[in-house]
Amino acid sequence: MGIADALITKIGQTGQLKVRPISAVRKYAREDSDPLEAARHLDAETVLAGSLQQAGGRIRVSVQLLRSATGETIWTQSFDTRSGDVFTGQDEIARQVASQLNLKLNVGQRRDFGKRSTADPQAFELYSKALYHLGNRTRPGELALAIELLKKAVEVDPNYALARSQLGYACAVDGVFRTDDPASIDFA
Repeated sequence: MGIADALITKIGQTGQLKVRPISAVRKYAREDSDPLEAARHLDAETVLAGSLQQAGGRIRVSVQLLRSATGETIWTQSFDTRSGDVFTGQDEIARQVASQLNLKLNVGQRRDFGKRSTADPQAFELYSKALYHLGNRTRPGELALAIELLKKAVEVDPNYALARSQLGYACAVDGVFRTDDPASIDFA
């Protein structure tokens, strides 16, 4: 989810496409969800689907850009990086996706594709884990765990705006839906 969030942010900043926010796509992050069905529900022409594999100190991110109406694969590629350098992989994926979507980036936008929301791998890892738990917030304890991880991410990098914004969102959800009986929470 952390990589998805970063890609959504970078591609959305171009202003050339309507990009669904992470809150809209989070519920489709399950392994058994169909990316084409998600695209149809979100009324999206194109969907970027992907998977992540980790072995030792290496990460492989495989992505596919799909046309939702036909299911046609427009583009597919795998990216390999060291687990401590996930940001470089994110930046490269964002550049490649922008290229495949024929986005015309001005000098500032090309520069912004290289900007990172945090330079701290530990803060990013905490943030990524928090997004996973936030996506499973209907399960008992998941929302509290997400909030705790986001707080830790902000402690590690106090300038991590994405972690701060998701912490605010998680706390708002907690405040609205908090109850003494977790089974009575209806997030639908």
